Parts: sequence; C-alpha cells; structure tokens
Amino acid sequence: MQYSLTLPCLIFLIFFGHESPQWCLNKRRISAYKRCIKFACKFNRTDLEHIQGHFEEIDSLTSANVDSEKNDEWNFVTWITGIIRNFLKIGRLFSNFTLAFRTIIYSYIFITVVSVYYTYLMGIKDLFDLPLRDYLSLTAVFDVPALVIVGILLELIGRKYVIVCCFLAAAGFLLMSIAFPGSAIYSSSLSRAFVNVSFSSIFPWINESYPTLYRSSALGFCSTFGRFAGLSIPYLKSITLFGDMSISIMFFGALMLSAVSCIFLPETKGKRMPATINEATTLFKIEKSNSSKA
Repeated sequence: MQYSLTLPCLIFLIFFGHESPQWCLNKRRISAYKRCIKFACKFNRTDLEHIQGHFEEIDSLTSANVDSEKNDEWNFVTWITGIIRNFLKIGRLFSNFTLAFRTIIYSYIFITVVSVYYTYLMGIKDLFDLPLRDYLSLTAVFDVPALVIVGILLELIGRKYVIVCCFLAAAGFLLMSIAFPGSAIYSSSLSRAFVNVSFSSIFPWINESYPTLYRSSALGFCSTFGRFAGLSIPYLKSITLFGDMSISIMFFGALMLSAVSCIFLPETKGKRMPATINEATTLFKIEKSNSSKA
C-alpha cells in the first residue's frame, strides 16, 4: 500500500518536477535555470519577451555557456561529490549562534510534534479500546478540518503565531484530559488535531528560515530527529506503568516548552526568502526592527 501511494508522487517528481531557479543559478546550471523560468512563465501565462534581456545578462555575467552545459551533465562522480557536499552543508547550519540555536529548536519541535501526533494516532484506539469505526470517525471529524484551516491561517496570521497557538491549544486539551479523565478521548483527539496543524505548518516555516543552498539540508537534518522520535513511540506504552495519564503529563510539558521555544524563532510570513547565510541570520533582527518602527 505504501508503494502504491508513493510511486505516483515519484513519477510526478521525475517527469514534471523542477529545481528551484535560484538553486540552479547558484550552481551555475544556466540552461536548467532558463528551463525553470520558461516553465514558470508558461504556467503563469506570462510573455517571455520581457525575460530575454535577463537571459542575455545572465549569459554575459557567467561567461560559462560551456561550463553550464557541463554542469548539467549527470555522472556517478558528481553524484557522490554532491552527497559529500550535502553532508558538509550540515556544518553550516551551526556556523553561528543564531543558526545553531534555530536548528536545535526546529529539531526539538519535530521531536515533539511527531511524538504527540503518532502516539495518539496509533494509541487512541488501543488506549481507549475504541471500535475501528469510531476511531476513524474521530480522525475524520478532528483532523480533516484542521488540515483545511491550516492553509488559511498561515497566510492570515503567520507561521510562528499559528504554531504557538496550536501548541498552547494542544497542551490545554491534554491538561483537560488529565483534569477530566472522562473526556480524555475527545480532548486527546483535539490535542492531536492541533498538533497536526503545527506538523503541517513546520515544513514551510523551516524552508523559509534558511537560504536556498541549505534549505533541504536543514529540513532533512531537523526532520531526522522526528524520525528517531517516531521509532521510540512503541516503547512509550511502558510509561503508563507510572499512571494512566503519565504520557499526557509528559507531552503537556513538551508542548508548553515547544510553544515558548517558537517565540525565539523569526516570523517568515511576507518576508523575502533568504539567499545567503547572512540574510538567514538577520531574519530575526529585521523582524525586531520592523516591529519597533511600527
């Protein structure tokens, strides 16, 4: 079943996916850059005439028509070199205190959202001894509206504030499940729905917080910690030996800490995506200066 769901996405990416134009330009893949821009113009029904001058300027600046075609060629050596280079890029995520602090917080947030979401996704049915029909109904009632609303809220409110509010709401409903055990099944489902919203929101937030060349490395590095957290979920059932609500208490503390941690991260809504390490580092400084002017 997993292969049947993944294969169409893989085919779509291979035949219809495009690299980021800025990434192609930074890698001096000029012909690939032109293809991306032409595709975007065609998709948006924009006239190509106004970008011809831009293409000529790029060609004159690079003076690498031959080199760009050479860089577009794929071979095993360049593939291995690219993998090694990507590993080395992870070190750049810790090149200064601001980026290192940001990377650590994002990694912790991934651990929290993956642990809470998948624990209750997999465990609600067993913890509360629910029939499969009731379990699927709860999932549809709480999770589907959350996924629909998240796209609207991200553009209206912003990434940081949506995620902070979702963490606080998720922690509040977990606290309700501790205080009122009789409503634990519904409050836990609502908590999972709010974590689902933050889980969906964290991906664009991370991508907008790092420069183009380090964006995939940052997302991969931070999400890896979430994968490790996912591997530990089957062992969390042993925590219930200390009490039925011990998992809820632990996750309540983790969600509150995540909400506080998000305050120290930059808001990226409406801001130009950083292209360099320097621009990514000054994101939060720009936000503070704009707020002080307002």
